[in-house]
Amino acid sequence: MSLKFNGKLFLILLGLVISFGIANSWDDINLPDKDGDGIYDKLEIAAGLNPDLDECQPSNCKDVSIYGITGDEYLIIILDQSLSMNDAMTESSTKMQSAKSVVKSFIQRNPPFLKLGMYAYGQNDCSALDEVRSPFTNFSKEELLKDVDTLEPRGSTPIAATLEKLREELRGKKGKFNILLVTDGVESCDGDPVAAAKSLTSINTLDTGVKLFIAGLKIPPGQGKQLEQVAIASQGKYYPIDSEAEFKNIFDPPLKEIIKNLEGLVCLQIELDKLIKCEKDRMNKIRLVSNKKLINPFNKDFTPEEKEFLRIEIPKLETKAKGRIDDYNRIRHEGSNKHKKKIVDLSKLLKPGS
Repeated sequence: MSLKFNGKLFLILLGLVISFGIANSWDDINLPDKDGDGIYDKLEIAAGLNPDLDECQPSNCKDVSIYGITGDEYLIIILDQSLSMNDAMTESSTKMQSAKSVVKSFIQRNPPFLKLGMYAYGQNDCSALDEVRSPFTNFSKEELLKDVDTLEPRGSTPIAATLEKLREELRGKKGKFNILLVTDGVESCDGDPVAAAKSLTSINTLDTGVKLFIAGLKIPPGQGKQLEQVAIASQGKYYPIDSEAEFKNIFDPPLKEIIKNLEGLVCLQIELDKLIKCEKDRMNKIRLVSNKKLINPFNKDFTPEEKEFLRIEIPKLETKAKGRIDDYNRIRHEGSNKHKKKIVDLSKLLKPGS
């Protein structure tokens, strides 16, 4: 009996023999992803893709982030409860009293489709934030208004710990999360808020989008610089609040961001076919690398450890790509009319001239 030589099977078996002694831990593997598209640079280069550019971005909607574009719109309010919020904002009210008034006014006008959540820090000194109302639970405006009334200044300013805890709350959740942090001071609990802000936005994906807006209440210029750096680290915005009139506009920046995101969904309608084709073409190139280079023990593009690692990772990439294609098809099915209506409703909440 003669056996027919199967070259491909031989390469597969030889690859398995070579990788047999490789440990299942890949802690030493360093595969960067410079363009943040979820595909390792080395894999993109092997597939003939550009590691510095996400090829499957909407070219005509460049000002719009696709992070979290498949989910709902959220506005999460974080209110400073540190003791200094007892200081005067105006001749007739403290910072906390002014904050409560502005927040409650917004809650009463908030449209149903914009999901609200609220947290506060300072009540337990440096032990991070307390949940007032989770954005992932159902509650009435009346319940949230009552909760706001109970907040009182009494502690410190753990901004870093707050952002770290919020990161864990939002990780893996679907949606565009615009976070408004209202504070009258900088970090006072020895944390690193800039690093925490960068870590917060590191969870951004097609499913999850996070951006931080910081309203600083009567902050000295030197301290304001720190808060500005925190906001920039999260790709957000810092804006100083020095008067009652400015205080009333604190919701305008996150509202404008939400409106911009909705305009992006309208814009995407004309690009969906191209995006879906791009996702399919990109994964076909990745599969080709998997079928030809990763199973070839003589290929020098990857180390044996990297080959073993990528053989496990590529099916995960395929699942994510399929999920993006499904989401794009859903966006197309929904059409743009409902997004246009949301834009109109939110625009009514903006202060004139803002």
